[in-house]
Formats: sequence, C-alpha cells, structure tokens
Amino acid sequence: MSLSDEQLVQRCRAGDRTAFNELVSRHYRGIYRLTLRMVGNLTDAEDLTQETFVKAYAALAQFNMAQKFTTWLYAIAVHLCIDHARKRRVPTVSWEEENDEGSTISLLDRLPDDAPQPDEVVERADLSMRVRQAMLSLPPKYRAVVLLRHIEGLRIEEIAKTLDMPLGTVKTNLFRARKILEKKLKDVVAAT
Repeated sequence: MSLSDEQLVQRCRAGDRTAFNELVSRHYRGIYRLTLRMVGNLTDAEDLTQETFVKAYAALAQFNMAQKFTTWLYAIAVHLCIDHARKRRVPTVSWEEENDEGSTISLLDRLPDDAPQPDEVVERADLSMRVRQAMLSLPPKYRAVVLLRHIEGLRIEEIAKTLDMPLGTVKTNLFRARKILEKKLKDVVAAT
C-alpha cells in the first residue's frame, strides 16, 4: 500500500530522504508539463521543475499539513514561472524544435498514431501550433489559470488556493484569458 503525499511529507520531516525521492517521482512529470507549457522552452522548463522541487524540499517545514501537497507544489511552480517570465520579458512562441535531420518536431502533444489522413495531420499541426502560440502570448497570470483549469484539470477553488488569489480574481482572469484566446483564434472558433 502506497503512502499519501502528506504521509511522505511527514516522513521527510522526520529525516527520511527516500520519502522525498518518492514525491519527486510522483510529481516530476506533472510539474515539468506545467512549467513547459508556462515557459515554452525545454531548458527553462527543466530548470524551473528542478527549482520547484528544491524550493519545496527547503520549505517542507513550513508546509501546512491541512493543505493538499499537489496544490502547494503547483503554487511553487506557477510562481517560479511567473517570476521567470517577469525577469526574461522575452516572448517565446514555439513549442517545436528541429531534429538532427532539420525537420520540425513537436515537444508536446504528439499526434496519435492511428493513421490519420495527411490533410488531417497538417490541419491538426497547424491548429496545435496556433493554439500554443496564442497560449504563450497570454500574460503569465492568465496563462497560469488556463493551464491549471483546462490542462491540469484543477477546480476553480483549487486554482485560487494554488495561486493564492481570491476566487473572483481566478474567475475574472479565466474569463479574460478565454476572451483573448477567442479573439486570437476567432477564425478557428468560427470554423467549428
């Protein structure tokens, strides 16, 4: 029977280093996925993911055991990404890179291997690229609420706790982000 995150935190506080390794194993992929979507750059996402876990480890003594560990961990990651965006102030617009052969590969959401028609592949890739670019053009505070709600599946209340903001502010930011995305992707929305 596996231990809950909170039980692992208690073990970490008692000096069990393997307990923290288990927490990292459980949550590394989710935190990395979130940071990559927030910053749009592999190297920065890896650095921010590692920094998230370093900060979490250093702050375990301050973790409120009444809180959910994943909410606390997401909050650390989102705040680091927002700080990173403020420091950089350089917009990133692509989640794609060239491979060794010079062709472009997607870093996220690789197309499924169910043999779609070539025109469908091109349409999907174009749509995916446009949505990613639109997401990356959002201010970080809007991008964070959209990602936490629609990609990570958090409820509005969980997002408010994660980002330490009032419920109304989360709703407002989500509404504004959706309006911005709708405007940027109006031709896509009109076609559906």
